[in-house]
This record gives sequence, structure tokens and C-alpha cells, in this order.
Amino acid sequence: MVIAPHGAGLTNLVFSRGAKVLELISIGHGMRPEFFQLTMITGGEYHFHVFAPVNERNDFIVPKPIIEKHLGTLLE
Repeated sequence: MVIAPHGAGLTNLVFSRGAKVLELISIGHGMRPEFFQLTMITGGEYHFHVFAPVNERNDFIVPKPIIEKHLGTLLE
């Protein structure tokens, strides 16, 4: 299981097989399909959640209930 913000660190998914992925995305950063595609190619399960940025650097805050909601789905 991989839970991570959108970024280059998710390229490590290329070494996974069947990972369950939750990508956290700032709406100010834009939606791009790279990590969805990489997850599908490696036989994984992809989920995402989009957040409003809290500053000009597109940082965001992840409320605990959001993670709990997605963990329920990922652990099934």
C-alpha cells in the first residue's frame, strides 16, 4: 500500500506489483495520469483525492477522516 502526495517519489511504483495506491493531489498542481497509468501497468489498484491548496506553493492539509475513509477502501 502506498499513500503519497503527487511527486517524483511515486515513480518507485515501477518496482511494485499489485500495489494499492492513494495519490494525494493539490488542485493547483493539476491532474495528470502518470501514476494512475503506472499503477495499472503493474497490476495495482489506484485511488486519488484532490485537495484545495493552502498557499501559493500548492501545499495542502490532509484531514484524518479522509485518510481513514480511503484506508477502509484500500484494506478491503
